[in-house]
Amino acid sequence: MSTEGNYIQSRLEKFENEKISLELQHKYYEYLSHYLESKDMNATIISPTVMGITDPVLLRLVNELSDIQKQIAEVGYSLNTQQGVYTLLTGQLDKIRQELKENVSNSLGSLNMSMTEIDKRIAEVEVELSNLPSTERQLINIERNFDLNNTVYTYLLEKRSESEIARASNVSDNRIIDRAARHSTTQIRPRKNKNIMLAWFFGLALPALCLVILDNLNDKILDKKDIERRTRVPLIGYIGHNDSDNQLPVVEKPGSSLSESFRSVRTAIKYYVDENKTAVITVTSTITSEGKSFVSANLSAITAALGKKVLLVGLDLRKPKLGKIFKSNLSGMSTFLSNNSEYEEIIQKTEVENLYFVPAGAIPPNPSELIEGERMKEFIERAKKEFDYIIFDTPPVGVVTDTLLIAPYVDVNLFIVRQRYSSRNTLDLIEYFRSSGQMKNMAIVLNDIKLRGYYGYGMRYGGYAVGYSYGYNYYGKGYYGKYGYNYKGGSGYYID
Repeated sequence: MSTEGNYIQSRLEKFENEKISLELQHKYYEYLSHYLESKDMNATIISPTVMGITDPVLLRLVNELSDIQKQIAEVGYSLNTQQGVYTLLTGQLDKIRQELKENVSNSLGSLNMSMTEIDKRIAEVEVELSNLPSTERQLINIERNFDLNNTVYTYLLEKRSESEIARASNVSDNRIIDRAARHSTTQIRPRKNKNIMLAWFFGLALPALCLVILDNLNDKILDKKDIERRTRVPLIGYIGHNDSDNQLPVVEKPGSSLSESFRSVRTAIKYYVDENKTAVITVTSTITSEGKSFVSANLSAITAALGKKVLLVGLDLRKPKLGKIFKSNLSGMSTFLSNNSEYEEIIQKTEVENLYFVPAGAIPPNPSELIEGERMKEFIERAKKEFDYIIFDTPPVGVVTDTLLIAPYVDVNLFIVRQRYSSRNTLDLIEYFRSSGQMKNMAIVLNDIKLRGYYGYGMRYGGYAVGYSYGYNYYGKGYYGKYGYNYKGGSGYYID
């Protein structure tokens, strides 16, 4: 990790630890406010030091409140001869409660300002983090999550021990031998209803806090709500997990639920295109391994099943994968765009009826320049005359800009995000393309849905930034090198 990465990581961990501490203090002040509103003189109050609060004024008021409550409890066990003392003590109790309410109100206001400021600092550091290389960001995020989990766990253990010690120190040395006689037979101790309320409060508040912390630590996309909170680009479909090694399940098992999910996406796309014209569609993602090549291949096959003439084009010239599915990648877009092949030479008929395929071809040294050239425009105009649908499998827009170069010719831009793999931050990039108008008719598909949970996840990266060789007659050695963290999901695999 670079020096800058270490510095950013240390600042981010520092701010997040401060935020957790502020959240715990905020929870305590909310508890104290609820306690004061209850006006129960018999309930035990938790010391603020247990939550790391060292405000001397608050500590003094809480101690005074606890002392007066003990005095009132002792007087309450006696007969009515000390009624005047009892009234005096309750008056002092009300005064301290009022001072505590003012202190809590001021402290909550100060805490809210501090939490807003710390959120702002975290956002600034995350902007700096986004400028680092992708691999370094991934490493920082993993170490950050580990350190935060470890810090929270250690912090909670310490607070639990402090709470037990504080609770033990609050046990009175006095023991009542015989209670004073009362005119009423109503039970006054213990207060069962109050105890039940306290049990519910602490039984729900702490787990809820832990859930909030865990949710903040997890930045992966899980469901529709995660997408809707970060972007206005519509979610038009869900693709299930592929349990088969076959990368064309819509052809192998056309009646499966996975095939039905592709039909649903196909239907949704119809609302974006004019059926009287050739529809040009890009299938892309923001990072690698989100399943764009898998989706583009199966979407093309399921569309061809309607009797439409479909052309699937491998335009990922940096890391081509469609050639592995259709067993062909000798000549294709790279050779056509570089004037080494003609249009008729690169169009290939597949075993799927009505589906034609153009592989990416050999990896060129200048893919962006080739895509931006006049040959790309010539290819699209000619293909529109022969096909009903043209589907481009393009590189991730979060890694390279190749997809943006053909945006003026495209009718629908389909973004693939992968459940429990894609970061929620990637949705910010998708929303940026929408708001800036760089892409039109954008839609999102949530891929690799696992209904019965998962065993873990990891990442693979390679090929987009470094390590590919040049030439048109061979694949570059080292381009497909993989490094990072192994994926430990369910059976089956996805190509991207």
